[in-house]
Amino acid sequence: FLSNLVTHQLTKIINVTPLIHHNVLGLSGNLYSLAMGSVDNVGRFDGRVEDLSRVIPEIWALPVKGEDLRLSDRVVLNVTDALICQYEGQNLGLLHYSSVLNELRFSRDPVALDVLSEQEITLARKKADVPVSTNLVELFNNASLLELGINNPSRIKVERIGP
Repeated sequence: FLSNLVTHQLTKIINVTPLIHHNVLGLSGNLYSLAMGSVDNVGRFDGRVEDLSRVIPEIWALPVKGEDLRLSDRVVLNVTDALICQYEGQNLGLLHYSSVLNELRFSRDPVALDVLSEQEITLARKKADVPVSTNLVELFNNASLLELGINNPSRIKVERIGP
């Protein structure tokens, strides 16, 4: 079930997520954070890649009760805080497993932001000689199939704005 806060009180959502590793998926990005924060009893699928890859996009596509909207329709902006990229440790503050990027990333497309974040974490993990996760491919494919965003890096347009 979607929380009452998401379905009854919030009409517009700005989803802000740090660029941080997830021990099961490989990324705790925009898709994961809003989905797991919007429903109850996440423990039933939080440890399995197959379940998360299916459930996370489905939560974003859930209809809001009493309206002709999906949860994703309420998200007006996604922000990835990429000032620091923590490529190991999930929710533990392990700065020795971090790299400084000094970037803030904005998009209406949570999939595109997560694809770019996954690329950044993969690069940081390779540099640190840490095993790389490939668990996000199915999640991104499922999210794209549900028309939540673009999962093809060659179709993602990035505009860099200097200080």
